[in-house]
Amino acid sequence: MNVKVSIIIPVYNVEPYLHECMDSVVHQTLSDIEVICVDDGSTDGSLAILQEYAARDARVKVLGDGANHGQAHARNVGLAAATGTYVYFMDSDDWVDASALEALVATADAERLDLLFFSLTAFSDDVDEATLQEKWDYRRKGTYGKNVISGPEMFAQFIENADNYVNLYAILMRRSFLETYDISFCDALKAYEDNLFYFEAILQAGRVLCIPEVYYHRRVRPGSLMTATLSEKNAQAYRILYLKLCEFAMCVRIPKACWKAASDFMKDTDVMLEETLRKTGRAGDSLLQGDVPLFEAYMYHRAEKKAAWEREVNAVAAQIAERSDKLVVLYGAGLWARRLAVGLDKRGISSFVFAVTDPQNAEKSCLGSPVHHILEFTDRTDACQIIVATGKKHRGAMEAYLRAQGCDRFMTLSVE
Repeated sequence: MNVKVSIIIPVYNVEPYLHECMDSVVHQTLSDIEVICVDDGSTDGSLAILQEYAARDARVKVLGDGANHGQAHARNVGLAAATGTYVYFMDSDDWVDASALEALVATADAERLDLLFFSLTAFSDDVDEATLQEKWDYRRKGTYGKNVISGPEMFAQFIENADNYVNLYAILMRRSFLETYDISFCDALKAYEDNLFYFEAILQAGRVLCIPEVYYHRRVRPGSLMTATLSEKNAQAYRILYLKLCEFAMCVRIPKACWKAASDFMKDTDVMLEETLRKTGRAGDSLLQGDVPLFEAYMYHRAEKKAAWEREVNAVAAQIAERSDKLVVLYGAGLWARRLAVGLDKRGISSFVFAVTDPQNAEKSCLGSPVHHILEFTDRTDACQIIVATGKKHRGAMEAYLRAQGCDRFMTLSVE
């Protein structure tokens, strides 16, 4: 089966609600789906329910090692197992309209989208309708039109219209886009992991669209992550989130038109940290004794990282200059390859090509240049210089792939 959508559902102790969620998924009018359920160490009957669905429907896969690692880890497990053209995240106590995925895929295919945003509503057995509308109304109020725009442009519009809801279950995502930019969840975040994922995705997406349709229904219930009382754990999560947002903002070239929106998003996180500290009786506390203020820490970190990167690019440029008659091949087409290309261009080295392991599942061009198959160059090391231009997550696998092709002459970025 050619899987169109991989639905990823982390599951932890949701036995009373899980049937409603799973029924809404397996009864989608789009049949070319896989349902990846990651049980995160449930102690109730959730795992047994998942196994019942898997026994009846071959599209349902149940993963998990029996331990409780947190939602970020569970989602990463699901992402690693996904094979669909698109990825869709759900919470295990919510449900989605039966025709949702069919309609969303049709639009995403037609417009060749990286991200497709839509709307959702909240419901509850315990909260009255007026309170739901006041606190949990996620329907976007702005008008976003039918024209495809870039992620940063959409992000700026969301911020301007006060429509910037970080709801991953209201986004259909192209899997090859996530892989190209190495977007996954931060395991260190035990709360608010959606915020970092969302920030990285929308600011790197090339083609996005926001439609007004409501397809998703989010349950508000006592004891869920979305209604839990603030604690020191929340404060620590906000602190990690803020630093991670800052680190990411340093690594990518955010368009000037979007910088204010990105800065506001980061400042909101800082404000929430201070508010959480106040509510937990630790106003003014830095959480870590002797810690400098977060923004100052970020600026110091940014300067250190920038200096390390400049040294790295200088070293690569020097090695290229020693073999200036060779074609430069940047093995990779994601964030690090693009940053290296920009850095080399600033140093007068503009003759290079991009190559990847699997062109079928990658962007067709990078910075306006076509993306090649790395096998076009592995037997031509006398005529070219191959540079493994990626982060540490994929570095080892890419080096091993080159060696498996008999190619031992290449350079590798050493930055983290």
